[in-house]
Formats: sequence, structure tokens, C-alpha cells
Amino acid sequence: MNAPKRKPIPKSLRAEIHAKCGGRCAYCGVKITIREMQIDHVTSLELYEAYTYHTDMEGTNPNCPENLLPACRSCNHYKNTYTIEQFRTAIMNWPYVLARDSVTYRNAVRFGLVVPKPHEVEFYFEQIGVDVPETLISPLHERHFKTKGADPKCGRDLEDSRG
Repeated sequence: MNAPKRKPIPKSLRAEIHAKCGGRCAYCGVKITIREMQIDHVTSLELYEAYTYHTDMEGTNPNCPENLLPACRSCNHYKNTYTIEQFRTAIMNWPYVLARDSVTYRNAVRFGLVVPKPHEVEFYFEQIGVDVPETLISPLHERHFKTKGADPKCGRDLEDSRG
């Protein structure tokens, strides 16, 4: 299976995605302009075909608005092909990775300049109640192939979104 080819996102759809989180990154909540915004695929293009093949979502469009969230460059690059839950887990592990790998971090903790506060991560889009269909969040490797909630199928093509 090959990942779907990246298609340019029309300006009207970019504006719609930017507005989803009020001009903020869906993950960390930092304010971003539409020019700075990167568009994140909740289910990455690399996993989309495999994921939809094993679900009743086969044939859906990976560029439908339900699969897209606004992201800052840092979050989008770090999330990469992670699912939402894999990304959350990776972030929650940062304090442990830093303590293991960084002498500077350990010294900053020792001198009280940094205070580690491990906690559950709640993404900005979750805090403000932006709905992302459960089927787009469930990771492929955990074999969660049941459609829950709203119908995740999106027949809207990029050409239909042009304004």
C-alpha cells in the first residue's frame, strides 16, 4: 500500500482548518497565523490507506476536514506519523527522556531551576471541545477498527472545497 499523494490544500479549506481552534495550534494552543499554520493529518497520510483498508472507512478522503487540524511547526514535526495517543504518550515521556539523556536538565532540576511535573496531557483541541471522530484517533496497531459516534466518512474532495 502506498500513502496517498499530498495535494495542495485550497485557501478556503486552509481558512476553515485555521478557524477550527481559533487561530491556535490544536495540540499546544500557541497562537499561529494562517501563514505559519501547518495542517496536520490526524491519521497520517502514511497510515491512512492501511487504516481505512481495515475499517469501514475505505475510500474516504484523507484530506477531508475531519482528518485535518491546525498545528504549529514544532507540534506538526514532532507528531509526524504518530496517532494522537502515541503523540500524547511521547510528550508525557519527555521528563523521563530528558532526565535520562541531558546532564544540563538534571543540573537544572538539582538547582531548582526546573521542576518536573509529569501529568496527563490534554491537547488544546480537547480543552476547547473540537470534535475529532474516534475512528481517526484510534491507532492502527491496537486494531481499533470500530466506527464510533458520528459518521467519519468524508466524500468531500479538495476540488469541492475551492472557494
